[in-house]
Amino acid sequence: MASVREGTAAASAGVETGLPVWVSFTLSEEADCSLRSGEDISIAAEACRDINGVEAVLVNCSSIEATTNVIPKLRECLPPSIQVGGYANGMDSNSGGDSSSSSGSSSSKSTEVKPIEPQIKDSYNDCGPESYAEVAMDWIQDGATIVGGCCGIFPEHIAALNEKIALVEKE
Repeated sequence: MASVREGTAAASAGVETGLPVWVSFTLSEEADCSLRSGEDISIAAEACRDINGVEAVLVNCSSIEATTNVIPKLRECLPPSIQVGGYANGMDSNSGGDSSSSSGSSSSKSTEVKPIEPQIKDSYNDCGPESYAEVAMDWIQDGATIVGGCCGIFPEHIAALNEKIALVEKE
């Protein structure tokens, strides 16, 4: 969903089915944690929080950098009973997939988002599986409980992430 209005309308309709409801938003490629509509993700998260039956608030089809910046903010805005997570695109924010440009965003953490080593795959400026897995593990450390991939993320990326999660679970 690109706006709070879309997300809350979908969530409200979903809740009426009695099925689990997860709401996912797409982000601007700016470092300001905003939706494509320009609204702040915290407004979206709080609106979803107030809809009884929403079990998860996610971000998808957004750059790795934007997703990394938003995960801690989502976790901060939502109670532990609502899961948070992300499905980022594998392309860097300056190539394919989105016509908006990146402003060199940095993470909301004290360190910047790790640089991604680009590889060419199926015309994507692709983030390698190991790099994507490392970044997704950072999301988990920041409170994400649902992680995956969107455009430019392939089975080998998810396999690498699964391996890293399995190693952590063994500890």
